[in-house]
Amino acid sequence: MRESIRVPNKFCKPHERFVRERGKKTFDIEGNLSQGSAVSDFAVGLGLGGKWVTKNGFIFEVNAGYGKLLFNADKTDHDIVAKFGFHLGYRF
Repeated sequence: MRESIRVPNKFCKPHERFVRERGKKTFDIEGNLSQGSAVSDFAVGLGLGGKWVTKNGFIFEVNAGYGKLLFNADKTDHDIVAKFGFHLGYRF
């Protein structure tokens, strides 16, 4: 007999991520494009999501996270990173 579990259906969590980004794109006077070397950085921010468990044992989760680059943002074309997730599973 399967015992039921109580799972909170909404959550907020810290969002941390190690990223490797392309370098900043630049154009010279003649309009030629050049791209800097790849950059490694660490981003921190906030993640939100929801999780649901059905009576049949299926698990469904949706989440998103948003973070800001900490150290090398000036060497890339942007200073934010985002994460989106969709998870489907079965509890056995």
